[in-house]
Amino acid sequence: MYFKESNYANQAIETLELPYATFYFLDNIIISEIAQGVTYSLEKAYPMIEMAKQIYGTDAEVGYISNRVHQYAVKPRDWMRFFKDNSCVKAVGLVSYTPVGLTNILFEKVFIPTSTKRFSSLDHAIAWTRSRIDPNPRLQQLIG
Repeated sequence: MYFKESNYANQAIETLELPYATFYFLDNIIISEIAQGVTYSLEKAYPMIEMAKQIYGTDAEVGYISNRVHQYAVKPRDWMRFFKDNSCVKAVGLVSYTPVGLTNILFEKVFIPTSTKRFSSLDHAIAWTRSRIDPNPRLQQLIG
């Protein structure tokens, strides 16, 4: 299920659309949808990282959900590079809608040094991620 078709679409504070991905920023969760056939690397994540710092600040707890509505490749070691400089990500939900995708996630989880879980439902991924993240007080003041 695409995020924009979900019951959570109205909760997006900001959206970042790039040629290779769309990122949705919720109160304390970033949801990515990477385009078909892309090899997603840390370098391609930099625009999302910079926008997240602007929205959430540099020390807020954030969850990240990879909503894999398309087939694409990930450089697993880039997860380790990412977490070296971005320890504010406290939970990672990996959503896949195919059996092969769910199997690939098992391998990828080895490279993610934070709380990680695989899902076949975006709804379950959002609920689980929210349960792992403290509310962002800075953002609550802005939207509350």
